[in-house]
Amino acid sequence: WYNIRSYGAHEVGLALHPSHEAARYLARSLLELQNADGGWPPVQGVESTAAATGMALALLAFYLPVEHSRMARALRFLLEQQEPSGAWNGLLQMYVPRPFGIEYPMQVHALAAHGLAAVLRAARAPLLSLKGA
Repeated sequence: WYNIRSYGAHEVGLALHPSHEAARYLARSLLELQNADGGWPPVQGVESTAAATGMALALLAFYLPVEHSRMARALRFLLEQQEPSGAWNGLLQMYVPRPFGIEYPMQVHALAAHGLAAVLRAARAPLLSLKGA
């Protein structure tokens, strides 16, 4: 529902299960989209956002260790984007039937924080392979 490629990849990856080949494919495809600043864009060719980066981290945390350079760069991006209040700001594009669509600033914060929580959880769990079984 969000116009964020990493959001869709995360949701499909979890629905299928991270061990599914399609989920691994989606995770590998996200790696190609990481911007030079360490974050991920909602769609290819635009600036990175905290929400898109959080959702990319949430899927990639199943496969890459926290120490991996791509993860470290993404975590650094989120830290640099974080406001003094602890929140992340930004705009989201949500595509849902109206009047059901709600767009609160808290949603950006929630998606970014979800990625951080996934990385913390993954640091205590075994990783899956990005390669086929």
